[in-house]
Amino acid sequence: MSTNAPTGYARTAAVGFILIVTPLLFVCAAVLRYGFNFGLLFDPLERLLSDPGRLAVFNIISPVLFLGALLLATVLNLRAIARLRMTRDQGHFIATIRFTPKLPNIGIIALSAMLIATIVIYAFLENLTRPR
Repeated sequence: MSTNAPTGYARTAAVGFILIVTPLLFVCAAVLRYGFNFGLLFDPLERLLSDPGRLAVFNIISPVLFLGALLLATVLNLRAIARLRMTRDQGHFIATIRFTPKLPNIGIIALSAMLIATIVIYAFLENLTRPR
């Protein structure tokens, strides 16, 4: 019996992609704006955040939401393709790792990891280079 329904791996990759869309767009918009002076994607956000109150809320909430979504996408896709089983036999611990390589899931994990690194490095550099 053949069906066109997506597999669990494909569904997990799709959910992961949905979770990383907003952080991906934000990082791309920021890179285009501040790296290439192309503000088409970022300028509307800057206008929205021109109010200091909204900016303060955004600066508190966005890292939590962005990093939370990226970490959730990573964990979901990692869990879909890898399993760790620990057993004990005659006083010895035996670990078994099962890995099912699925390219969409690996791609979501890699993209999430790159975005997490980008956001963390940016936050670190912004706080390190900010004048006191």
